[in-house]
Amino acid sequence: MNYALKDAGFTLIELMVVVTIIAILAAIAYPSYQAQIRRGNESLAQQRMQSIATELERWKSKQLTYKGFKPDSDYAAGAPPLIYVPANASASNYKYQITLKDDKGSDLVGTTDGRRWRMIAEPNLQDSKNFVLTNALTFYMDSQGRKCAYPQPITATTFLTATEATLCGSNSQPWK
Repeated sequence: MNYALKDAGFTLIELMVVVTIIAILAAIAYPSYQAQIRRGNESLAQQRMQSIATELERWKSKQLTYKGFKPDSDYAAGAPPLIYVPANASASNYKYQITLKDDKGSDLVGTTDGRRWRMIAEPNLQDSKNFVLTNALTFYMDSQGRKCAYPQPITATTFLTATEATLCGSNSQPWK
């Protein structure tokens, strides 16, 4: 008898089991992948904020004020001036946008007293391609050494007009 043809291939049950196992693995792996991408973008924003803070201090050591500061790179002129993350991103494809102001909410590039600065990095929640950023944090940093992260939704206007007492308050968390 010819049993070789009868035993060849997979049964429908075996295929369903394999597809179910793949679906379960994908359901576990995909959210983890999204979280890793989000953390990577958050880390890029924090690194860029740190480098801008270093540039600011270098500028002040030469000019004795923060007034007139422009970042070395990735600077989008406009109102307000913005820095997009990652490097070489534009208004249409950024992951985070960084806004830099003095402590009274004026542009550092424009007319300001130049004594202090505030910086905020907001994730791009408007771009449908950035669905991984929906749970991303907003980051704040200032010349007084405060660094904190806030869950969404927090806007640059909220931070840049906030009083000293309300910055990095109870609803914030430290940078990780």
